[in-house]
Amino acid sequence: MGRQLWAELSAVISLLDLDFVENPDFDFSTAVIVRCHLWSVYNDRPTCWAADASNWDRPIRPRQLPCQSTLSRRLRSAEFLDFMRQLALRLSPLPRMNTIFKRMDAKTLPVAAHSSDPDAGWGRGAGQMSNGYKFHAIWAGAAMPVLWRLAP
Repeated sequence: MGRQLWAELSAVISLLDLDFVENPDFDFSTAVIVRCHLWSVYNDRPTCWAADASNWDRPIRPRQLPCQSTLSRRLRSAEFLDFMRQLALRLSPLPRMNTIFKRMDAKTLPVAAHSSDPDAGWGRGAGQMSNGYKFHAIWAGAAMPVLWRLAP
């Protein structure tokens, strides 16, 4: 990530952190969790990569980094989702920031088990193995997906 873009993003995270109501039992602020998450996502790496101090430039690295298990647990918390919603709202006027915040989803499209469709594949469906396709899509706040793909 370019230093200028990271500086702008970090400044907005810091501003949000000032007003964000935090659970006092947390060892790491939600802002630190968000920074680690965004650093790993932007660099296309897993969260355990962002938990390693050697993968950060010294000037932009948080003072203390949470361990991978803390990151995984906190990424599922309501506080994290609330912070990310507020961050997306705050960044929406900045046009180049919209390219960072995207949502990816996959939906199973099953066909009958006795179908003779040669393109349908067997795989993990809604809680079971099923025959069919998977619809993968990436949204960036619009009604239509930015990218989509249909795969067996």
